[in-house]
Amino acid sequence: MRPIAIALAFFVFSVSLVDAAVLVKTKDGKVLKWKNYTTEERDYCTLSPVGKFCIPKDSVISISGENEGYIQESPEEIAKRKNEKEQYLREKEKEQADWKIKENLTQIKENEQKRVEALNACLKDSSDRYQQEWDGHCSKKGFEPKCPLPSSTVLVLDQRFRDSKEECRRAYNLK
Repeated sequence: MRPIAIALAFFVFSVSLVDAAVLVKTKDGKVLKWKNYTTEERDYCTLSPVGKFCIPKDSVISISGENEGYIQESPEEIAKRKNEKEQYLREKEKEQADWKIKENLTQIKENEQKRVEALNACLKDSSDRYQQEWDGHCSKKGFEPKCPLPSSTVLVLDQRFRDSKEECRRAYNLK
């Protein structure tokens, strides 16, 4: 009975534990570095600090020592991957530039709208002052607001009104 137990222990030890660092390459492109692994029915397994970790045998491309049998990428594959990364970075830079342009356009539109609103408020103030001055002249003569005024007074008031509107347009840089 004892020789059978020793043979069984040797078999389990030799089949289940490989004490070299190994690389497990999977079909989905992952490379796992394990200290050792066990071969079970349908899985390759390793012990981790949190317990046993297994992956199906049919998802593994290769298991090899850290330096032996590990297929490195060809120069063409490396160049292709570098080009893809550069293309990705260019696309990201373009997206950021586009975003900044959109943000700037939005800001410009908002600023333009504020300028137009400010211009309209300035023009309304000019119009209100014009009407108040007109009505003030009417009141001095004892007439109702919006009364007819002498042409010399009208020319002065109209010129002030035009000057006031021009100041508004200059101040808000709009023609």
